[in-house]
Amino acid sequence: PSPPCLTPITKSLSLCHHYCFSIILFLFHTTLSKMTQGIPLTNSLLQLLKVSQIYTSASKGDPFMPSTHDASGSDNDTSSESRLSLNKSTGNVNQHHPDDYFVSSMDFSEDGTYLITTQSSSTLSDELDHQCLALYSTDSGKCTQEIPSQKYGCDHVKFTHANTTVLFASNNSYDHTVRHLDIQNSRFIRYFKGHQSQVHQIAMNPISNHFSTCAKDHSVRFWDLSDPSCRGKIPNVKGHPCLAYDPKGLVLAIAGALNTVRLYDVRKFTDGPFLNIIVDTEPGDFTNLEFSSDGKYLGISTQHGKAVLVDSFDGKKIAEMDTNSSEQQEPPSSMLPALRPLQLSFTPDSKYVLMGSRFDGLAHAWDLQMMSQGKVNEITMGGVQTGSHSTYRSSSPIHLVKWNPKKVMLATASAGHLALWLPDVGSKVGA
Repeated sequence: PSPPCLTPITKSLSLCHHYCFSIILFLFHTTLSKMTQGIPLTNSLLQLLKVSQIYTSASKGDPFMPSTHDASGSDNDTSSESRLSLNKSTGNVNQHHPDDYFVSSMDFSEDGTYLITTQSSSTLSDELDHQCLALYSTDSGKCTQEIPSQKYGCDHVKFTHANTTVLFASNNSYDHTVRHLDIQNSRFIRYFKGHQSQVHQIAMNPISNHFSTCAKDHSVRFWDLSDPSCRGKIPNVKGHPCLAYDPKGLVLAIAGALNTVRLYDVRKFTDGPFLNIIVDTEPGDFTNLEFSSDGKYLGISTQHGKAVLVDSFDGKKIAEMDTNSSEQQEPPSSMLPALRPLQLSFTPDSKYVLMGSRFDGLAHAWDLQMMSQGKVNEITMGGVQTGSHSTYRSSSPIHLVKWNPKKVMLATASAGHLALWLPDVGSKVGA
């Protein structure tokens, strides 16, 4: 035992060690958290991406107990959903033909732990088109929940700031409501009504509970998650409008007809746009807008399979990327309406922009730093030989790509397939 005169000193040292250890532990966890949120991406790392999991239906290869709750409204007409759940829960799962399984939209939660999709499928023995939302864990790669939405359909899903609630649009000809869904309890929180035709995009403000929608009625509407009433709207948006918020949530970009993108101050959108950008590219509809996370770039995907990068401050065109190779043949005009519009995605570090392609089943990536220097440096992922590494090529066009905001993980969707990509380094980077 310590001498009586040294006991206070011993206790003080012990207490000091305890506090020092606590501080070190806190700093370690803080640093580790920041490291996992900002893993440096390089061309070499992107070339190592390979498909880790492929889904040809929500539950294909991933056993789970499907939800018996239906996200189709308060009506009791759930015969279709009950039949679908019954078939799965009894083990009599109808086999889906790959071309009958289709992912129409997808989004990662802000913390990167979940991927949610809206998807439809029909079986060879049943011509009914089954629509549902499917939730996937990015840690296990398994589908953890499936919520049928047969009555009104579902499309254009978007996570709110919580990883337990989402917004999604109806997918039918008679109801155009946007629904706020509690995923955990499979119940609706609120309904947002106002659009007169089908909603084809939902954009969540990154810093508030406000969000915006655009629809085929050529209007953009502004909403708050806490209030079902429309806060305001911009009418007469020509063409096929699409929209995106900048990272600070202060600017809303809206694309319309005549290759025009208009930037609005969300605090005074009734004053009109403060900048009109005429994009120098082939005439046609824009299919997707997205700001890079540093706010410097605005990415635009077009109906012609091209991606255009512009400076978000002055609207100057930086580069144009074409996913159509010279060997590809334009499909017959009868097939064009069935082609899903392409969507692009930036990596969280604003170093790369990614997009699928209309015909060849490839995923493409471009180095933003090189493009800002006037060089288009493409990294093609899937179906190509990069050194000794050969990766996955989809049997149908990849129309959706989405990069996980917190992990080195890419999700892609094509007719018949949903795929999760990870670097081929023996473990999940950033998981």
